[in-house]
Amino acid sequence: MTRGRNANHAYVVTREADQDMHEPTTEQTMQAVLESVLDQEGTERSAHEVMRTELDNATRLDRLIPMHEYLCQIATGHKYQAALESSSLDPADQAAVKASPAYGPLLAALRRAEALGLNGAATLHRAIDQSSLNNATDIGAVIHSRVERLATRAERRSSSQPRRIVGLVTPATNITDPQFIAALREIESLIAQRADWLSEKVIDEAPPWYRLLPIPTDHHAPEYPVRELAAYRERYQVNGEDPLGPPPQAAACTQLRDYERLSRLLDSAYLASESAGHKADGPFTSHVTSTSLHSDPGPDIN
Repeated sequence: MTRGRNANHAYVVTREADQDMHEPTTEQTMQAVLESVLDQEGTERSAHEVMRTELDNATRLDRLIPMHEYLCQIATGHKYQAALESSSLDPADQAAVKASPAYGPLLAALRRAEALGLNGAATLHRAIDQSSLNNATDIGAVIHSRVERLATRAERRSSSQPRRIVGLVTPATNITDPQFIAALREIESLIAQRADWLSEKVIDEAPPWYRLLPIPTDHHAPEYPVRELAAYRERYQVNGEDPLGPPPQAAACTQLRDYERLSRLLDSAYLASESAGHKADGPFTSHVTSTSLHSDPGPDIN
């Protein structure tokens, strides 16, 4: 905080200090930092209260899901090491792909392609060989974009959607490395348990965003996404009264897909509720029609 003659300025540091930690860290928003400051209590808490808070923090979805993604990234990197080495990229370009900020998202896109029934190694080679990469500023980002388009096209052509844990997490069914399997299964179980708890808590407490939802005949019906909405809000730290919060940035591919899918589920649930003569306590605005969430996958990659 600065004090000046004409104005006072407050600066919020969102970047966490570098620490030697064996787990992923997610970038904080300015709002999240300020809320954490306001939430700090000046009174000393009991050991039981501290333990309960720490346990709650350890099982939050904005902690568990990044841990799951991080372990999957390591295991998938090992899995596709041979596929990358056998591709048409020379060793220098292979090293550039691994050093790219898009390498993690590329591995996540390959997992998504696998879940949709595509051969991961063949998809990687197909993306690499689509056209020359000589003029690419970031080879990893270009290949990632191509794999995403292939996966999106496969998803649109598929008659069924791949299973996702609480609608947000691709199960690690294609991870075969034994040193990761047990940990990933345990995290997936914790994610599902946390989502169940969040859902029950939301239904019991009825926060403002929940009261904007269409009134269901069955809270646990598969077409009523309160469990997935609660999970989405905690995963992406959505705190406002809008059920889904503001539309994600275009660069946030994973969150954008989650946002779009839940928007469509809400549209369907709202229409079904209106047909049954129910009405929510407040207006619900569909975000699907007001934002461009489906990007053009481009021409077929030959």
